Amino acid sequence: MVMPEVVTADLPAKFWVEIRPPDASPNIQYLWAPPPQSGQGTPQAVYVFEHSGVKVVTAWAIQAGRAISMTAVVDVQQATNSYLYFPLVVR
Repeated sequence: MVMPEVVTADLPAKFWVEIRPPDASPNIQYLWAPPPQSGQGTPQAVYVFEHSGVKVVTAWAIQAGRAISMTAVVDVQQATNSYLYFPLVVR
């Protein structure tokens, strides 16, 4: 599974599964847990985590009744706000 190691809360994070060899049978079903915001049933999934912390994402590739699972542990961090302050000049 290809995935980011660190993601920002409330922003989309893309995960995907690469099957080797590239010319493997196309009859592969994909299952993601927890369910993603988009991509369930496909080799690519997009998650948007609302809260910071360590999250676990598991993907299963299923073919002819056999399944292989891949698990990723992701560190979700809160976005840091950057502020730019301008001096106030009063005459």
